[in-house]
This record gives sequence, C-alpha cells and structure tokens, in this order.
Amino acid sequence: MKPTIGKTEAGEDLAVSGTITISASASDNIGVTTVQFYQDGNYINQDTTAPYSISWNTSTVSYGLHVLTSRAYDAAGNSNVSSPISVIVTDTTPPTTSITSPKNGTMVSGVITVAAAAFDNVGVTRV
Repeated sequence: MKPTIGKTEAGEDLAVSGTITISASASDNIGVTTVQFYQDGNYINQDTTAPYSISWNTSTVSYGLHVLTSRAYDAAGNSNVSSPISVIVTDTTPPTTSITSPKNGTMVSGVITVAAAAFDNVGVTRV
C-alpha cells in the first residue's frame, strides 16, 4: 500500500523569503520511513521522523514562483507524492544609492548635473 501524504505546507503566506519551514504529514499501514521535499522537482532535503519538516533557505533560489512537493516512502519501498503548492520567493533586500556628483560640500550655482550610483541584488529599475 502506498503511503498517504498530506498537503505540503510552507506557512500561511504564498510570499516567502529567508529561511522557512516546509512541513508535510504522512502515514502508512507499515510505517513511513522518509519524507523527501522538492522545489520545482529538485530534491531539497528529507526528514525521517514525524512531524516531517525541513528548513528551506530561499536565498539559494531565484526570485519568483516556485512549486513545492513532498514524497513519502514506506518500509516496503512504496512512495506517494503530495499535491503541489506554489510559493513566491520575494526580494526583501532594499537597494542602496549615493550621490556621486557633485561631491559633498561643493558650492554650485546655475544648472548642474546630479549623478547617483545605485546597487541592488536583483537589479535597479529607476533612480
């Protein structure tokens, strides 16, 4: 008999960032041996004791939509996959900016050009 696995959960919000806990419930008539967790079909990690959960560092993946699933295995080698859930990994790092011209303390008059430098881990869209 295949293990029964509940929905994989990643918290209450679809938008996630940082390190989050992913959990799943699983049961079987002869016992669940392992629950593996996947992001976009790629293995993340596994847990061998109930309650089944892992920590997922979202900073290791691209920003945007990702699909999480889990797969439970029983002692006979049977397995079953959970229903997928979708999460959106969000950027929580603010950009940095500084004025590069004119230099601090410079006396100016008339029409001048002001220049700035801006940096962000994802990209700057406007200054």
